[in-house]
Amino acid sequence: MSSRPAARRTPAVNRTQQTGQLSSTAVTTPAAAHKRARPNAQGPSPPPPPPGQDGDGDDDDDDEDQPDPDAQPGEKRKIVDPESSKNHPLNRPGRHFGRTVEAFGRFLPVLEFGIYAEDEASQGNPLADVDMSDEERKWDFEYKMLALLVPDLREWINEIGVKMVAIYLTNARKNARGEDAKKVKDHLHAMRAWTPTLVGLPKDQRGMRHDEIAGLIAPPHDRADVMSDDPIKRQATRMLYIHRQRHLDPELWPAFLYHNFKIYPHNVWRGLLKSNILVVTAQMLLHGPRALTPGAPIGGRSNAVLNDMSEMTIPTICYAATLLYFALSSDTEFQPVPAPGGFAYKAFYDGLKQHIESQPDERRQALLAWWNARVFTQGQNVVATRPAGVKTTAELLAEQGVQADDDVLE
Repeated sequence: MSSRPAARRTPAVNRTQQTGQLSSTAVTTPAAAHKRARPNAQGPSPPPPPPGQDGDGDDDDDDEDQPDPDAQPGEKRKIVDPESSKNHPLNRPGRHFGRTVEAFGRFLPVLEFGIYAEDEASQGNPLADVDMSDEERKWDFEYKMLALLVPDLREWINEIGVKMVAIYLTNARKNARGEDAKKVKDHLHAMRAWTPTLVGLPKDQRGMRHDEIAGLIAPPHDRADVMSDDPIKRQATRMLYIHRQRHLDPELWPAFLYHNFKIYPHNVWRGLLKSNILVVTAQMLLHGPRALTPGAPIGGRSNAVLNDMSEMTIPTICYAATLLYFALSSDTEFQPVPAPGGFAYKAFYDGLKQHIESQPDERRQALLAWWNARVFTQGQNVVATRPAGVKTTAELLAEQGVQADDDVLE
């Protein structure tokens, strides 16, 4: 089994002296005359990462949180400061990528394969889709999406190296994920009326300890018992989950994902990912907490506005669903890959995203259209309401044409 190419970083380039996009030959290794080795999708496993920096116990982004890879032997290694990275130009793209493309996967193999594919194409050997494994196709797509968010991505790779680019993007995404998880958790009480109320209720008293939430997160086959009118059966079933004698399965999608919290056993697609509370969660993540107030104008610094986002993506829907699951649970920290017995949020996100993306195009497009109508309606970005029959200024200009008093000022 071949190892990953060691010469992935490229000679440093001063970005202030560059204009336009670097050519692909500018990022090849010194042995550019030779065919580059294909990155090994089954390479050795990286060492475990250090604890996360986002305050929600989220430490799942694998091996990118590492010291400076450019340090020479005997040279003091620099650690990327999460605080300073917040103002880095890669920060916003990394955050938006996590919300709209991929919330958890590693950046390093995406970058390495993207560089490899671009260089192969520049040498007249473009990779055909059939030549890629499923994992490589995923990396290829994600790299192209990342390149749209960071037009000068190759310049950054040239200047600081692929590993450091991965570190900055990872920190940005991880910090955004932690902030978003906290935001949904803290505002859950305002998303709808709860019985009993969530106001003042500790986080560890949600989940199966809460009468209403228990029915929303219960696996479909246990939901009837969790909500049973028989208090003994109801409590006995909940206690099995509370004491982790039974575990919430990330592949059994609960009622909170469904319209009106109703699951149709003979058509489990019906109403899936169309619950009002899920829509409200996505609105808040993209438009800010003021989205919880009906009719409130959307702020100019909301995530959607800052990133010029006007359409939903399937990963965004799954991202909102995952953070909502955490908010409903009794978990006090968001751990994508849990300790034994905990809920596997990353597996839930991955499975949900993979399933929805594998649906027929007709279903996917209908789902996205449904979401766009609720998250990106015209009224959300327009403060004023135009009365019926009132024409826009542009329409009046077109009607009136050039007139004699065009240049007369009074």
